[in-house]
Amino acid sequence: MSASNSPLAYADIRHLADRALANGRGVMLRCHDLGESISQRTRFYKMRDLDRRANKRTYPDPDHPMHGTSVYDSLVLSPCSELRDGETVTFLAFEVSSAERLAERIEEL
Repeated sequence: MSASNSPLAYADIRHLADRALANGRGVMLRCHDLGESISQRTRFYKMRDLDRRANKRTYPDPDHPMHGTSVYDSLVLSPCSELRDGETVTFLAFEVSSAERLAERIEEL
């Protein structure tokens, strides 16, 4: 089955992405397993692609900063697992990427 081309099909993912952008750092979505986290990440990629396409139509001037871009372009999604109380818990991390955050991560290494 192919992915939906309706933005309404991704309202839940858009809500999580909006929360991640609003707090400036990110959010974590708990998933049943790695397969679900990858599936949710794929849904996010589709939602972001639809947003880019809509912005390309809304801002037809190629010089406009929103032409073909999305407010969600700064988000990086990563499936991750960790051990909690002897149980493996899988998450999909929605992280806000920026030069400052990159510098923080480099300093931690």
